[in-house]
Amino acid sequence: MNNRYIFESTSNIVIAAIIIAVSIFYFYFTSGDSVVGMLGDDAAYLLQAELYSPWVNDSSPAIDYIQKRSFYPPIYPIVLGMFGADTHNLILASNLTVSFLLLSFLIIGYFVYVLTESKFTAILIALMVAFLPKSLLFSQDLYSEFLFMCFIYAAFILVNDNEISSEQWLLGALVISLASLTRSIGIGLSCAFIILLIIKRPRYYFYYISLSCMPFLMWMFNRYVLIGDVSYITQMVANSNAISAYDVFSLLQNKIIILIQSWSRLFTSKVDNTIFVTSFLVMFFILSLIGFYSRLIKYKLDAIFIPVYLLLVIIWPFNEFYLLERFIYPVFPVLLIYIIIAIQKLFSQKKYQYISFGVILLFNISIVLPTSISYIKRGFIDIEPNLKPYTRTGHWLATKDYEDAFQYASILKVVIESLPYVSNYVPESACIYSARTPLVLLFTHRKSLYFPDVKNSADDFHEYTSTCDYFLAMPMTSSNKQSIYYPIEIVKSDARYEVFPIADEKQGKNKIFLIKRI
Repeated sequence: MNNRYIFESTSNIVIAAIIIAVSIFYFYFTSGDSVVGMLGDDAAYLLQAELYSPWVNDSSPAIDYIQKRSFYPPIYPIVLGMFGADTHNLILASNLTVSFLLLSFLIIGYFVYVLTESKFTAILIALMVAFLPKSLLFSQDLYSEFLFMCFIYAAFILVNDNEISSEQWLLGALVISLASLTRSIGIGLSCAFIILLIIKRPRYYFYYISLSCMPFLMWMFNRYVLIGDVSYITQMVANSNAISAYDVFSLLQNKIIILIQSWSRLFTSKVDNTIFVTSFLVMFFILSLIGFYSRLIKYKLDAIFIPVYLLLVIIWPFNEFYLLERFIYPVFPVLLIYIIIAIQKLFSQKKYQYISFGVILLFNISIVLPTSISYIKRGFIDIEPNLKPYTRTGHWLATKDYEDAFQYASILKVVIESLPYVSNYVPESACIYSARTPLVLLFTHRKSLYFPDVKNSADDFHEYTSTCDYFLAMPMTSSNKQSIYYPIEIVKSDARYEVFPIADEKQGKNKIFLIKRI
């Protein structure tokens, strides 16, 4: 038995042990995740999963409503539904989503191995991504980004060779079509693939273009013609038609600033960037740019994809930090890989490559570790068992003050435990105005609309809320920044409305109230 065989066997055992350890950590870190947070994605995906599930035969106005109103592409909820991970099995939905996250780490690691032929580098990059603060944070919620990452990095691997076979082109086109049907912004990958095909001009390239684009276009056709509803793309086009050239420049400038700040938030929760953090980010950017250029001149899909994707992110109709962080997160590993490529280009001797990468690694660890450790400590903190499921949210990990995090979890518990009782008072055909529409849809299975942005006038409120006869006042603000328990202050003295609590008295001050128009 030669030494090389022993080394290969040992390294494979070590890699397998690391994969198992990281998997155990993540499944335990997200264990008991039987609730959803107050954001809309979780609830909307679960309702869509029920729509596509072969295991659920009944329908409801909520399911029909979410089919028309949800902008989310179908692949992620279809996968959830096929496994029975719908509104009736939230823990399974969480476990499946974490499985996609872990699978994305493996595919990213394999992509690094394809480029570097180094198992050590591959496992190191995968671990850096796995314990990035945003990986820990996003693992607590039901996000389609993880499945999306599986598709985009699989596509990078499939069409990476200098001589790409017809089978690779075909599989690449198929995977890319799935990426765009997982997240709408995945059309950036389709665009990059089309550019690559036009450059390479392989045989039957037109068919590969069609395969990569047609499924997404058919889904869009279904939305536009059959459902008659809008999507993020039509929002983007509508927004561009409604603003002047000066506004465009101003908006883009602000968007780029927010993107840079969102980029720093991938590494640390501290928004006040020190010189140390800023220096690291500048160094990261410069090295990534060198690696990017090295891949671009070779016409590699990942290098074509990055500028196309970032351009889409800039013009996409969202400006909130937490959303832009989610857009940037899937491409972070590519930029990390570009640093490795840049170091290999800058230094021919292995010794200097190791030193340079070691310096980058130490910088990264010193910035990332404090935030990651704080998230892990918060995730494993000892708390009363009946509240534990309600701490499996990104908000619980990221809120610095423990009392604020505890209060949020307590409110979430009351709201989620109370909402199922609302359906006893609201007819199935009726609709409800609420501050958290997806949450209400999920737990009441009643159609729900957001409160309109009206003044604190009973008459104005009565006029602009004529669509629904029911309202939920909850201990949280709405999307329009109305106060908590809105609209109780407006209607409590109005004889046209009846107000009564839903939660038991033992729930305390955080009970929710159902308001009925008489």
